[in-house]
Amino acid sequence: MRMHKGIVFGLLTLALAAWAVPARAELTITIGSAQIAQGTTGTVDVLISSDNNDQLNSFSFELQISGPNELQFVQPSGDTWVTSTNPQYLLQNATLAYDASLTGDSVSNNGSGKNNQYDGTNQTTTTDVNNNVIPGPDVTLATGVSYLLVALQLDTTNTSVGDQYTISLAPGSGTGSVNDGTPNFFDTLDSSSNEVANSGIPYTSNPGTITIVGASVPEPGSLVLGLGATAMMAGVGAVRRRRGRKGPVR
Repeated sequence: MRMHKGIVFGLLTLALAAWAVPARAELTITIGSAQIAQGTTGTVDVLISSDNNDQLNSFSFELQISGPNELQFVQPSGDTWVTSTNPQYLLQNATLAYDASLTGDSVSNNGSGKNNQYDGTNQTTTTDVNNNVIPGPDVTLATGVSYLLVALQLDTTNTSVGDQYTISLAPGSGTGSVNDGTPNFFDTLDSSSNEVANSGIPYTSNPGTITIVGASVPEPGSLVLGLGATAMMAGVGAVRRRRGRKGPVR
């Protein structure tokens, strides 16, 4: 009986010890889903959130499209999302201590129209005594807040109505370290652009689904109302024109 109590006590001690050790911080990257009309261009937000007020000053990511035809990322002509405040861009709370022109976002097809790929990177910056641009201050990602990682533009010209495509982070999870051999990292670099030890933040990701739909057409009821309003306005205009042609009142 004493031995049995000792075993139970030991198991409880181990359980409490495991419970007392804080879980390692982690980022979640969530890729938006959307319905986009065939032959048009649509926008999808990619959001990032922290579960433990994580800090970073540099990141990189790789996104991949898979699907039946050729949904394409649009090469950004300007990284306009870096000034977004709703949702707030990932580096905005560095008090603008980053250079939007340094965003290295690019699009490639990997040899074919399918599996279109989007690579993005950015970091906070500062200037040293020799006027060299070097990695800047850390950004704190408040727990539970979703920040904008990138706003993707998608071209549906070469798709078909009914197609479904998946956009995913490749790979979908990792250590977040610049040294882990994957294209994705979310960590802190020192003034020499070397990774600060153990600063990589582990991440997991949720893919998004893009559904290609037909161009929207007005419902019959809306069309009738629209035609009625147009006719009414035309009638008002005709009355005003007739009044305008009357001679002066004597």
